[in-house]
Amino acid sequence: MTATSSARQSRFDKSLAQKETSAPDASNFLLDRLPGVVRNRLGAQLAPISLSLGQILHKPGDKIRTLYFPTTRMISVKI
Repeated sequence: MTATSSARQSRFDKSLAQKETSAPDASNFLLDRLPGVVRNRLGAQLAPISLSLGQILHKPGDKIRTLYFPTTRMISVKI
């Protein structure tokens, strides 16, 4: 990646992050379908975060310590 494309990617990532955290109707299909009692119990442990395009969340063999519930984008799994 060149310096120009790196700067362009950085601006793109910041733009995505702003959209992610400012989306008024952001929700997650799976979380939305949980019973209210369960969703409320989980709610205290959930926090919005911003992810970068191409960011690796878990590597093969790593212990999974964090779950992600995307609200305005999708996450892919490579097996």
